[in-house]
Amino acid sequence: MPKNIISRIRTLSMKSVCSVFFLAVLLIPCASGAERGECGVTIAGIDFDKYNPLHDTPTVAQGSITVTCSVPANGKVTVSTGGSQSFRLRTMTGDRENMEYNLYTDNLYAMVWGNGEPGTVTGSFTFGEGGGLQIFPVYGRIPPKQDVYAPQTFRDSPAVTVLW
Repeated sequence: MPKNIISRIRTLSMKSVCSVFFLAVLLIPCASGAERGECGVTIAGIDFDKYNPLHDTPTVAQGSITVTCSVPANGKVTVSTGGSQSFRLRTMTGDRENMEYNLYTDNLYAMVWGNGEPGTVTGSFTFGEGGGLQIFPVYGRIPPKQDVYAPQTFRDSPAVTVLW
């Protein structure tokens, strides 16, 4: 990867908890080559409320990733697998057991947020003179009827990477 591209990678961490799914922002300062303040990323939290393993319907919630640039920029947004190492179904680790979930780009839960590998999609943005702002929705979905003991807290840490 060319040095100028490496200097423009920002990684953010995202943590999930079954009762309150939230996205925490961690900006890593850029290496040489890019001015601070060119682009920024904000992540809005997702609240899954409470999961009931007896319900027949999935538990869903929504959040977002917002990219704002003050200069012209072209880029892409990716979301890692987190601790599960799989995009097929991500896994939250609980106090006693694990729970499956996933993150999607659409409210039909058809397009999995990922890194562009087969079965996943990424977000992209293009800002002209003066920069711009783009909001990428993040839809969380926990499949129903998972055999988990309640109450307990579930966590995962998929990383959001913005490259411009």
